[in-house]
Amino acid sequence: MSILQALILGIVQGLTEFLPISSSAHLVLVPFFFGWVFPQDQAFAFDVIVQLGTLAAVIVYFWKDLWQIIRGFIQGILTRKPFESLESRLGWYLILATIPAGLFGVLIKSQVEAAFGSPFATGLFLLATAGLLIAGEQLGKKERGLGSLSWLDALVMGLGQAAAVFPGISRSGATISAGLLRGLDRPSAARFSFLMAVPIMIAAGGFSILDLIKLPDLGSFLLPLGAGFLAAAVVGFLAIHLLLKLISRASFTGFALYCIGLSILTTLFTFLIAPGLRPPQTGEAAQVFEVQLSPSLESLGEEMNRCMAYLPGEGLALIERPAGNFDALFGGISLRWGAPDTIPGKAYTLGEDPLTVIVNPANPLNEISLEDLKRIYTGAAASWSELGGTNEPVKAWSYSEAEDAYQLFGRMLGSPVNPGAIWIAAEPGAMLRWVSQDAGAIGYLPQSWVNEGVKALRISGGEPPAAPVLAILPLELTPSQQTFLNCLQLELSTAR
Repeated sequence: MSILQALILGIVQGLTEFLPISSSAHLVLVPFFFGWVFPQDQAFAFDVIVQLGTLAAVIVYFWKDLWQIIRGFIQGILTRKPFESLESRLGWYLILATIPAGLFGVLIKSQVEAAFGSPFATGLFLLATAGLLIAGEQLGKKERGLGSLSWLDALVMGLGQAAAVFPGISRSGATISAGLLRGLDRPSAARFSFLMAVPIMIAAGGFSILDLIKLPDLGSFLLPLGAGFLAAAVVGFLAIHLLLKLISRASFTGFALYCIGLSILTTLFTFLIAPGLRPPQTGEAAQVFEVQLSPSLESLGEEMNRCMAYLPGEGLALIERPAGNFDALFGGISLRWGAPDTIPGKAYTLGEDPLTVIVNPANPLNEISLEDLKRIYTGAAASWSELGGTNEPVKAWSYSEAEDAYQLFGRMLGSPVNPGAIWIAAEPGAMLRWVSQDAGAIGYLPQSWVNEGVKALRISGGEPPAAPVLAILPLELTPSQQTFLNCLQLELSTAR
């Protein structure tokens, strides 16, 4: 990420965080429209920093209000009159309003992350923001001041903030509209909305900063981070001042129309413009979209075909190779299950797929201990009767050593498997067939392969490991590749 890109995105974040047009949508769509693609760790670090910039802006702008609320909150507790003063009540209401967003962020984290990878989904969520703004403007009575705020008002506005975890649903738009629908006037709804931003942004920033400081190359990225932070803080401060002045005399209809227009533009760009921007790859037919993938991801064929619907005029060419034999000079997208020690290019995580231990449906067991798995794969258990099952002989299947699943399974057991005690399946389809046909068979598969022909066992005493589904590219993403990967990431998150 260049300093100019960081400044532009910092300005976008600062301007749109407090205007009711969704900052998260703009951080997704601006790079999408300009064809900017950043390494995943850089994108994560930048998002954290610019959000801290807008947090600084709201704290500086409302420092007097925040200080009075904190002081009144503490005095209310010490005097055992927690709801006597307005400031003390506001402190409790801010806590209440923060709870829904915190719960949503934990419970639907994977769906939210997938939505951030889909410009099309972001455009659809912008329509939800427009609907909320119009509803608040047309249906709200706008009669009550901040002094009349109740716990129910705070909870309803908190639910609006929870919905805004998705990119495209504006946090300020959803919370202010919720306040208007509860009868608050515009200045009061906006003021409480901005104050609500502080605790949730502090909590989110606190958790994210712990991951941020673990980035291995953080030092080389400090200058763009600093530029983005400063731009977001300064512009965010000005955006708060601007909105508070506008809100007393202007309706939200203009912001709603902007969100509708941006949603339409995103849809047109996704389906009509972006596919046409993709230049032919070297040695590749203009109408062929090439993907090399490891056998463990062969089951994603249906999802990949669905994603090709977003690339009219282009065909999908799948080249299956063991992950260890990938063509390092391949010009298209390489999809693999599990992360290699070294990556020959840029990698993007599309999702995670856990290992699942499987047996034949005739096996009466529904659970197996980690210790019994070790016995099976070291050759110490010859019959299922020793493990609480029938008198069938144990037949253990494993991947070939070239597959990451083999390595992950060995790490889960805490010891290498005994090659002399197991049968080798060259790829997941073979293991699935053998386990489904043999009453004494046991094996393991990526979760995406499991079907009704086998039974999945719970593991007591341990958790099956999960491996990332990685997309590896030697060069920068083309618009078509970005559209394809955004779609595939969303497919993986909804299917699993």
